[in-house]
Amino acid sequence: MNQYLVIFLTFKNIDGLNFQGAYDQLVYEIGSLFEEHSYLTDCEQLSENERQMFRRLQNQQASTVEISRSLQLLLQIMNKYYGKE
Repeated sequence: MNQYLVIFLTFKNIDGLNFQGAYDQLVYEIGSLFEEHSYLTDCEQLSENERQMFRRLQNQQASTVEISRSLQLLLQIMNKYYGKE
């Protein structure tokens, strides 16, 4: 127990009548997830570029590519912060 890093992201609140509506809700959920883990920006091993991407995701201002890679970025930063995979 408590040996592995866990990210909890639910898609239950993501719905919409069209793609853009559902995408906007996904961006909101990812922003909330990054807000929940905002302590990670205190990590000294992060580059300034990683901090900027984190903040864009947190503030729901990220590009489509950054949104699609957001969980990968979050895991990379968590690995640096906690020092384990």
